[in-house]
Amino acid sequence: MITTARFLTASLIMVICGLGCSNADSGRQSIEGTVTFAGQPVAEGTIYFEPDVKAGNDGPQGVADIHDGKFETRPEFGCWTGPHIVRVMIPPGPMDDPGDAKPKRGQAGEYLTKIDIPAGTKTLRFELPFPK
Repeated sequence: MITTARFLTASLIMVICGLGCSNADSGRQSIEGTVTFAGQPVAEGTIYFEPDVKAGNDGPQGVADIHDGKFETRPEFGCWTGPHIVRVMIPPGPMDDPGDAKPKRGQAGEYLTKIDIPAGTKTLRFELPFPK
């Protein structure tokens, strides 16, 4: 009888701990989209979705790699809804090849813009450089 009571108590504690340890980032949503520079796909880079704390968004940061102008956040790296600062980082690339449709050298740098991501957003498109 005592063993059964201990087992039930231990089981109850584990259930309560499991409920209290839920994933705080469960509000994340996956986002996919495109990033172009002067109309051409960005060859490689990284896009960050930083919550705009000054605008009242204190959720987690989202991030995705950019490959051939496309990105897709994994669910665990998606972003919350609301105001964000979008940061696109493009590393320096090799010298432009005249036959290359994807210019690299002139794209390198950091690009910032602010957006509001409404609930249910699945796709975003970004054209660089962002308007000033």
